[in-house]
Amino acid sequence: MRTTYDIEQGTDKWFALRLGVFTSSQIANLMTEPRSKKDKEAGLLSQTAISYIESKAVEVIYGYQDTFTNAAMTWGNENEQNAKDAYEVINGTSLTDGNFVKLGEFTGSSPDAYTEDGRGLVEIKCPYNPANHLQNCIKLKDDTDLFKHHKQYYYQVHHQLWIADKEYCDFVSFDPRLLSSDLYYKKALHSIRIERNRELDAIFEEKVNKAGEQRDLIIDSFING
Repeated sequence: MRTTYDIEQGTDKWFALRLGVFTSSQIANLMTEPRSKKDKEAGLLSQTAISYIESKAVEVIYGYQDTFTNAAMTWGNENEQNAKDAYEVINGTSLTDGNFVKLGEFTGSSPDAYTEDGRGLVEIKCPYNPANHLQNCIKLKDDTDLFKHHKQYYYQVHHQLWIADKEYCDFVSFDPRLLSSDLYYKKALHSIRIERNRELDAIFEEKVNKAGEQRDLIIDSFING
């Protein structure tokens, strides 16, 4: 069951909805494989996945979600609307603000924005380090490049498409510092289109259900152990 919550990101209610939920920004943790071939063939979870699952069990038990922030995160949040405005001007279209979408019991996502045609979503990154934006502009041309250079973002985007039931995502890298440059202002926003991969949808579903069952086993062991 897919449920959409029209709620502003970063609010107390938004954080409450995400408690114990496997979300797009960290879903790559569930996609990692165990180190040994034996454990992989046995279908066991990686230590990275186990640690992530345990953190979600902690959220359910304690009602607390880590809200750590740093300068890079603050920069990204402050410039997200500027990125949306630039996207609208460049593409001659309008965007609808994102919300929180939950699919089933265990997983959910918060897309940054939805496209005017109703078929797509937009994921925005505003690199704090200018070199990262430069590299995004040079290296990211398609889905394959995103997987090669930013696996976490690759899985984030595809997980969002599955959760929100959209057909494509425009992955955006934005640096407002270039807007004042007469020579480089056109490079302030770099966008690539990622099409939905339904084979990945099935993998996400399998991984999330397995992780959710493990999360609940941890909680049960804590209560009854």
